[in-house]
Amino acid sequence: EFVAKLAADANGTNVLASLSMFDLSGNDPVVRHRFQSIPVAEVTPLGPGDYEPRGATPLNDAVVQTIRSMDKRVKEGDRVMLVILTDGLENSSETSSADVRKLILDRERRGWEFIYLGANQDSWAEGSKIGIAARGKRFDYEASPAGVQAAFKVSAARARKFRDAPDEYRAELDSLSDRIDEDDEDARRR
Repeated sequence: EFVAKLAADANGTNVLASLSMFDLSGNDPVVRHRFQSIPVAEVTPLGPGDYEPRGATPLNDAVVQTIRSMDKRVKEGDRVMLVILTDGLENSSETSSADVRKLILDRERRGWEFIYLGANQDSWAEGSKIGIAARGKRFDYEASPAGVQAAFKVSAARARKFRDAPDEYRAELDSLSDRIDEDDEDARRR
C-alpha cells in the first residue's frame, strides 16, 4: 500500500526507498536492511513470510542505526522522510530516548521528515519521547491487517504530499499544530 502510493505519479521525481527491519533475537543484528536506496518502482511487496517479529523492541537503537545508514547516502538538497512503524514499545535499546531525540531534531533542522506509526500504544507520548512531536507526524493504529493497511495508507499520503507539495505539506502541519493543545487528553483520545 505504502510503496504503491509513492510509485504512482512520481511526476519525474527520483524516489528511492529503503526498508530496515528490527528486533532483538539471539545474535542477529538489531537492524536488518531488506533493501537500501532502490528506485521505488523496483520495490517488491513483502509477503507473510518475509518478516516475523520475534523478540524485544530495540526501537531507539534501530532508529539511530537507520539514520546513520541513511546519512551515508543522503546528498545536499535531497528530501528525506523516515517512517517508523512499530508494534511494540521501546524495551531493549542501549541508546537513550534523549539521544534519539537529539539526532532526530538535528536531522529535522536539515529538512528531514519523520512519521511515527505505533500499534496499540499512545503514539503521541511515544513519538514525543524521541522528538516526533508535531501533529500529523504521529499515528496510532491497531495491530490487525485492517489497521496496518490504514496506517500505510495514511502515512503514504503524508509521504506523497511531502514529495509532491512540500510547501502544502508544511502548511498542513502548521495548521494541525494549531488545532489541538498538546495536553488536551480528550482530543488525543479522539
